Amino acid sequence: MSKAVVRKAAEIENAGKAKKKAAQGGATDLSSFDAKVAQMPRELDQLLVQRDAMLAKLDDNDGDGEVGLKAFLKDMRRRFPGLDDVYVWQALCGGWGGVRPGATHLDSRVVPARPSPGLAGTMEDLAVDRIIEGGIGLVRPDQAGDLYESMHSYLAGAGVTGVKVNVVHTLEYVCEEHGGRVELAKAYYDGLSKSIAKNFVGTGIIASMQQCNDFFFLGTRQVAMGRAGDDFWFEDPNGDPMGVFWLQGAHMVNCAYNSLWMGQFIRPDWDMFQSDHTCAAFHAASRAICGGPVYVSDSLGGHDFACSGGSSSPMAPCPGACTMLSPPETACSKIRSLISRPSSRFGT
Repeated sequence: MSKAVVRKAAEIENAGKAKKKAAQGGATDLSSFDAKVAQMPRELDQLLVQRDAMLAKLDDNDGDGEVGLKAFLKDMRRRFPGLDDVYVWQALCGGWGGVRPGATHLDSRVVPARPSPGLAGTMEDLAVDRIIEGGIGLVRPDQAGDLYESMHSYLAGAGVTGVKVNVVHTLEYVCEEHGGRVELAKAYYDGLSKSIAKNFVGTGIIASMQQCNDFFFLGTRQVAMGRAGDDFWFEDPNGDPMGVFWLQGAHMVNCAYNSLWMGQFIRPDWDMFQSDHTCAAFHAASRAICGGPVYVSDSLGGHDFACSGGSSSPMAPCPGACTMLSPPETACSKIRSLISRPSSRFGT
């Protein structure tokens, strides 16, 4: 069901792009595009209703009176006693679009997002487009520490052991009135680092969309792991049927090259993959030697434990594994891991 939801969302995005392209090409009758764009969201809503119904069937209320995130994590640990860690997603500015003004005790206001001319001219991304359309609810820099403490203390109290901080690059979009992105980043990363140290044992954090200089210079005091490439895509979101294959190779090449640099001071994260994917063995082999985490985003019931387990077991063979990165200028005939192999762990 989760794959069906993602595919339908991709269809909606592609339909919008097709309409825009047709309009730019001089087409005057866009009624066929309008009908499709109007129908697809309804189809997505139907899929979401079906998904929620499936999740409701999995709910097993044990009658202890607890509700919410704490009750969910308690039940999950009861069902899976071997579970060590539970991480929760967040954005660097709070949510994907920041913090809604007036919704919390924090002083936030919606700031227009202004990407650099270089980024605006070379990158087309739906997520970035939505941020630009709506702006970012930015909390005042002097309250950044309070923002993270408020979120993380609640999560830690519910049993969460860490966070994945996404959309890290957004500070540069909204820094104009705060002395530039360096000054704004100093305030936010200081607050984030202190909260992580207090609430998540110092290292309960992974980063994503953090390929920006201010992160690498200012944000790595507590962050030991960051994404080395783009997201794993199980198929091409733009509709190329061969994307199920070539996107995987592009993903691995990008991660490998970026890791040569990133691996000098942070543990590169090559992102999740799906163990039942056509190229799952390719992904699993690359994760086994990358020195980073091994984790999957399988749909319920869509698991290949022989594939995922073989790439994450401490006893899995890893030829030529070593504890140091082989510098780019040094010839090396062996497969080398960027970090000691036994540190790789498997998660979802």
